[in-house]
Amino acid sequence: MKASYLASAFHAMEMKYGSVENYLCEAAGFGAEEQEKIRERYLE
Repeated sequence: MKASYLASAFHAMEMKYGSVENYLCEAAGFGAEEQEKIRERYLE
């Protein structure tokens, strides 16, 4: 995946939902526990 595609996706999430975290909660239905698991898997 091109970095520009990912940047565009994050930008769209931030424009519509205010943050990626809000997108994950409101649109994707991921609560705090699920979001933490995503962070642990992909950011560490």
